[in-house]
Amino acid sequence: MKNKNSISHFLEENNGKKVVAVQGQGFVGAVMSLVCANAFN
Repeated sequence: MKNKNSISHFLEENNGKKVVAVQGQGFVGAVMSLVCANAFN
């Protein structure tokens, strides 16, 4: 239940922003999460 509350809190804090989930933080996932985090519209 703690994770559900944490996710809800995160979404409330970032209302109106896009959310991208990257599964895995290996060689590809780590780079992909950085690319997505630094992407501009």
